[in-house]
Amino acid sequence: MTLVYTRRLSDDVSHSILGYHGVGYITNMQPYIVRTDKDNENTQTIGLEIEVSRGNKPITQNMIDKIMEMFPYCQLSSDVSIPGAHTFEMQTAPMTYNAYLESGFKEMLQYLRDHDFKASAVTDFDTGRGCGGHIHISKGDKWEDVVALMAMFLDQNKEIVQIICRRPFTDYAYNNLRDLHKSVKRYSLTGVKEYMMSHTYEHAAMLNLQHNKTIEFRLPIGTINFDTKMAHIEFITNLYKCCEDVIKGNARIDRLTINKVCQDGQYLPKLMRELCISCSKKLVVYDNELKKRTKQLQADKLKLVKILSDLQYELGTTCDNEIRQGSINTISNRFTEITTAETTEQLIIYIKRMKDADTISDGLEEYSRNHNNNISKYYIQLKNYINNVNVNDIYYDVIEEI
Repeated sequence: MTLVYTRRLSDDVSHSILGYHGVGYITNMQPYIVRTDKDNENTQTIGLEIEVSRGNKPITQNMIDKIMEMFPYCQLSSDVSIPGAHTFEMQTAPMTYNAYLESGFKEMLQYLRDHDFKASAVTDFDTGRGCGGHIHISKGDKWEDVVALMAMFLDQNKEIVQIICRRPFTDYAYNNLRDLHKSVKRYSLTGVKEYMMSHTYEHAAMLNLQHNKTIEFRLPIGTINFDTKMAHIEFITNLYKCCEDVIKGNARIDRLTINKVCQDGQYLPKLMRELCISCSKKLVVYDNELKKRTKQLQADKLKLVKILSDLQYELGTTCDNEIRQGSINTISNRFTEITTAETTEQLIIYIKRMKDADTISDGLEEYSRNHNNNISKYYIQLKNYINNVNVNDIYYDVIEEI
């Protein structure tokens, strides 16, 4: 293939880090569209925003010159959202998928990795919860209907989509339909479209519609791993094409599945296979850890029941008028909850309820400060047990682990 372009962005942009979203921000680069001789004027174009940092190491002018030499279809700008002094955001010209493969993009990303650049706020090239790798795709015919169907698909498949993108929904990339009524979200394309078009001002939505010529997909994690970046490009462009086919009547909506969207491409199917293998291995680890922690929790429950039982017995036999009936009822209720919990989830809820409370019993709290007897002894044991028992990590965040 041969690259075809109006003119290279580097012809008009100096080899330096420009001010915030400098000369030709990604949605205003039409004169710089890059295609190959296999593309036509209607081929969808993609623009990328890539935030990178060298940590404590300076970015030299020679590095900037080399980046622009290897990949002259971009500009480098400062961005206040990137922490640190040695950072920039790369904004590419609108390019076709084929152009990314042929333009030196892969070699340029490898150069960044070889010279200690990392995606901003990401500790490894494909992990972490740092910056987004924003992908702009050009709007086609009936794009309003297409983007509404895209939003419905992303919402209905949000668990696997977050795993593919290696980043959960955040305040910088939230689910477009999070505030929409569930029935409309599931069944009414017209209702979703009306909602989406009335919320085009929401810049931080996962699908940002503020731009005149592009749809910005903000969810994928920032990465300078070429294979992962191309897989994310394939995912959003495949999704757009599949939704467009449905809207134009060329495909059935019941065939719009995650497998359909992810089956085409050079990099996305490979990513999906790797994710399946990784998920299988980690779910085995997760399952084993869950069994171990559940067994420990049951042992902890027996200790708790023994303490509550001893305390309840002492409260039932005491003639001390300083113990209010409310204290007896409180301990009895806690004992009943713990002993009758039918599931691990219920048991955790009841223990956490005691753990998160300021005091287990106001009456017993005051009583134990003024007396030294078995009631005080068992209440102090109960407090110490509740403070030390570990229930917060009984369940892992599976999406984060995977």
